[in-house]
Amino acid sequence: MDSQELKRPHIVLIVRTILAITVVASLPAVAWNFFGWLHLLLPVVPFIVLTTYGPYVGRRFVITGATFALLVHILLGQAELFVFTAILLLAGYVLYISYSHGSSPVVSGCATACTLAGCWILALIVLNWGNESAFYHEFTAVLQDGLNEAQKAYSSDQNINQETRALLETAATQMQRVLPLFMPAIIGSGVLCLTWMNIVLANVFVFKKEGASRWPLYGQWQLPDRLIWLAIALGISAAIPSATVRVIAINGLLLISVVYCFQGLAIVSFFMKKWHIPSLLSALFYFMVIVQFFGHMTLLVLGVADVWFDIRKIKYAAESIQE
Repeated sequence: MDSQELKRPHIVLIVRTILAITVVASLPAVAWNFFGWLHLLLPVVPFIVLTTYGPYVGRRFVITGATFALLVHILLGQAELFVFTAILLLAGYVLYISYSHGSSPVVSGCATACTLAGCWILALIVLNWGNESAFYHEFTAVLQDGLNEAQKAYSSDQNINQETRALLETAATQMQRVLPLFMPAIIGSGVLCLTWMNIVLANVFVFKKEGASRWPLYGQWQLPDRLIWLAIALGISAAIPSATVRVIAINGLLLISVVYCFQGLAIVSFFMKKWHIPSLLSALFYFMVIVQFFGHMTLLVLGVADVWFDIRKIKYAAESIQE
């Protein structure tokens, strides 16, 4: 039994921890418009609790806090929303188990993302059982309605010239046609980003708490080199004259491009720390890179280039140590 398990938390600490879990898990149900963003951070909550108190005590804290959160959701008539809250908490537990077993960030991320995606798909199937319209089609319809409203808005704008209006209408029409085809990649990208953000936050917490982590610093994270061959295979498949194969391949390429953007951002983080860039400037640079399309493409190129050029010289250093 770990030394963490031998420590019995004080009653005040127990109440505070359970209350914190309950509040974070319940606030989105109280006022989604203001606190919905807390769902983005929910997976890291059980990770922090389990890392702090160990699996035996921490698991009981998480279960108790989740139970109180369920009662709050039921009282507010938001029982269905708790299903997704519970899945996020479960993903955090899976992340902790992967970390405690010594899995790499890539393996831990895959396990967490698969847990999120698999459980959400299963939950949507169960919750929409017997409904005439599935959640996926409703979600797509909402996005298309938004495009229609935007198209009406700029069509009636007298400040836009005729040529620009025609280009915007053509672009909106193409987006309405393409959007349903690539919606799996769009939703999957959201799952990947959610997973990546919580893994990074979890690793930062461990470094702050213990001064060391089983995972390296984010700037040293590296994808398996073999993954590039999957990207190449999907790229070749996208050229096959079959609509179904092409759509599947492009969706796969979009998802892999997001993963390589994460590696590109790790490279940026590596050099930011190596060159001792001030935190404020680093944060500003990260923001500019993340919110701009050119920044995304730069991160993608960096992430892919690192496979062959070992930009951070991590592979070279590892080979030198082995020799």
